Amino acid sequence: MNRPYSVISITASFLFFLFISDAKATDVEVRVLGLQPEQGNVIAGLYLNQAAFESERFTDWRAAPVTEHSETKLLFTDLDPGIYGIAVYQDLNANEVLDKTSLGVPTEPYGFSKNIRNRFRPPDFSDFSFELGNEPFALEIQLE
Repeated sequence: MNRPYSVISITASFLFFLFISDAKATDVEVRVLGLQPEQGNVIAGLYLNQAAFESERFTDWRAAPVTEHSETKLLFTDLDPGIYGIAVYQDLNANEVLDKTSLGVPTEPYGFSKNIRNRFRPPDFSDFSFELGNEPFALEIQLE
């Protein structure tokens, strides 16, 4: 009686580990272009969906001081395969906030994955999201 249970248990364990091994975590390298050299910090937020983007609740984020170069690289590591979107801005005055006018228009350089631009409103998550598989992924974001 114990033998069939053991075979089922071993088979189930094998299938579980096979499934887990296929869903490998990977990295996303973001090359940020168009920085104003030696001013503030560059900040990137990683989002999972529209609701998270609208509420400014990123899943992960990266920040780095801006050097004398007009570009830098940021790395998001150990991400599961799925749909992600990245928003980046240069925090010129280092106050850790994307400064905006009274009408909500950003006054600091910003950009999104896929380099999507909507002049009169923020983009929808679906406009700047991308699918991450099992392989490392690299993208460029041009700030404007």
